[in-house]
Amino acid sequence: RGNEMNNSRSIFNKYLLIILFAILGVSVLPFSNINEVQAETSQICGDGVYWELLNNNTLHIYGNGDMDNYDDYDETPWYNAEVYYDNENITKIIIDDGVTRIGDYAFAYFYYINEIQLGSNLASIGDYSFYKVGKYQNSTIKLQIPSSLKDFGNCCFNCANIGGQLKLPINSLYIGDYAFSETNITAVYISEPADNDTFWGEYSFY
Repeated sequence: RGNEMNNSRSIFNKYLLIILFAILGVSVLPFSNINEVQAETSQICGDGVYWELLNNNTLHIYGNGDMDNYDDYDETPWYNAEVYYDNENITKIIIDDGVTRIGDYAFAYFYYINEIQLGSNLASIGDYSFYKVGKYQNSTIKLQIPSSLKDFGNCCFNCANIGGQLKLPINSLYIGDYAFSETNITAVYISEPADNDTFWGEYSFY
């Protein structure tokens, strides 16, 4: 009889918890579904690449692999998450070492950026990735290019508020049209590969 009472109490407690969760609006999910829910709500921006906001002013891209490409700035996940509408508070972009490509239009029109950190294994920057970045900041962005970077897409830093001296790595093979045009860069240093096959697009530094 003691076991029957314990079982009855256990069943009663379970129903009581379910009723309480229902009143509070808390969803009850089987443990097997928890990982699926977390995957659905992850802030994804590539195959194995993710984004997050740090201290409300830094957009942090992390993971391993290439970022997604976007047809325009308003198709980026941070725009759709309304982070873009608060972008005057976002002043820094950090790309972790595991990220190998920055997608097209990824950070276009982030006008208030004053610092960009590129990961050490970054190989490619897509078209219009940093278009007009930092335009509303008084001080220019000093850009450090990693030695791994080989591909600068069309207009990738066009009209961006980057300045000072720019040192391009020896293995840069493609510098797209208008890649660094209309910036505040004062000098460019580059050592071309031995076979001299670096592609220079139209008005790369116009």
